[in-house]
Amino acid sequence: MGPIPAPPVASFAYLNVVNPWILLGVAVAVFTDLSAMPSSFAPPPPHPGLSVHHAAEPASHRIGLDPPLGEVGAISFWLLLDRPYRAGPGVTALDRELVSLPGLFRLRFTHAPEQISLIWRWEGLEDRGDTTLNVQLPGLPGPGWVHFAAAWNAADGRFDVFLNGSPLRTPGTRIAPWQPGAAREAVFPLGHFAIADPRLSASALAADAIRELVGPLYRGSLDHVLGLRERGAFDPAPLRGDLIEANPLSEASTADWVLEGPGRIAFADGWMRMASERPDGSDGHLVFWRPEDLPDRFVAEWEMQLLEETGLCIVFFGARGRDGRDLFDPSLAPRDGRFLQYTEGDIDCYHISYYPNSPVMEPGRITSNLRKNSGFFLVDNGPEGIPIGSRSVHRITLVKDGPHLRLAVDDRLVIDFTDDGERFGPRLTEGKLGFRQMQWTVARYRNLRIHHLR
Repeated sequence: MGPIPAPPVASFAYLNVVNPWILLGVAVAVFTDLSAMPSSFAPPPPHPGLSVHHAAEPASHRIGLDPPLGEVGAISFWLLLDRPYRAGPGVTALDRELVSLPGLFRLRFTHAPEQISLIWRWEGLEDRGDTTLNVQLPGLPGPGWVHFAAAWNAADGRFDVFLNGSPLRTPGTRIAPWQPGAAREAVFPLGHFAIADPRLSASALAADAIRELVGPLYRGSLDHVLGLRERGAFDPAPLRGDLIEANPLSEASTADWVLEGPGRIAFADGWMRMASERPDGSDGHLVFWRPEDLPDRFVAEWEMQLLEETGLCIVFFGARGRDGRDLFDPSLAPRDGRFLQYTEGDIDCYHISYYPNSPVMEPGRITSNLRKNSGFFLVDNGPEGIPIGSRSVHRITLVKDGPHLRLAVDDRLVIDFTDDGERFGPRLTEGKLGFRQMQWTVARYRNLRIHHLR
């Protein structure tokens, strides 16, 4: 392979000039497992011509900002991961600040058993959940370089984030305008990760400009771990075996279903409508459970329609109490819809979020996520399920073929994962199915059909 082409940025200028990027300096940190390397050692840069240095012990690279950066801006830098990062039990927790602009924002990298996270918090806006960004991933490959970029315009409600040039929010997502502070310096902590070529701008750069900066070698190369890569068409017809249940989801056909949480279930025009009685409260979530266990191998299909843009829709399946107890065994702790009771409590299940537009930390989330509980382990992600803001009727198909788990929306596969029964604990077999909504969600469902897998 020939030399990596340099990024297509030939020159740099100060703020308020035609070229909005400023070359502010290069900061590079040494890996913890390379701390014994001589000071002359430097990892190769992501592109030729970018200076790379390292620090053998914790330090900070500080960049003065004059004029201060505030309401409109962008940031970009390369991050050198020292190793692969993957979710799973037994992971040693890691929490590192990647960059801070005191008075404006802080960006952290966390590695926990549940997931890898990039968490951006605007200072002074902790009570505004929609301005906090929490990018959650099942893993990141390494060692190697990744490119982080963010662009914002507070008055316009724009706040976009990118990894290797790929957006981590649905393009066009807007949040309520906010009043940010102002930063007079940028601080890049050194000593664990390597960073290179940090840039700041007083313009909220467009996605195309960020993608050009990344360059063709890296551009889109993380899409498979970001959940952005399309997985193709899916036809459930050949999988349907004997019918287990054909349920219109009417008042009569769900009379024995179990509601947990402050839900309001209504029936009209052939639909079952679910909403919370406490849509503004943190305790307003709900789950509506089918009462009987499903087998280890089944195909479940239903239609659903969002009635409000904001919301988070999840399907639980394979749900049982710990140690094989029935989900409704009286020895289990009571449940009232609060999420930790289902993800960190005494029940085991899989769950898939296929409409994720939560106003807290995740407005415009661009992926569907599969998690395994108890433990809240993010085991897989995939492309968008139901498009944000859609009012169409969508057909959801869930297939459990033993350890092989799939979910499709309108015959488009979004989750396709095989649980090896090792990394995230023993695989889950038969169990109950339930529809979950977070408190803001208003949606309706009909025509649940479940078949044995052929």
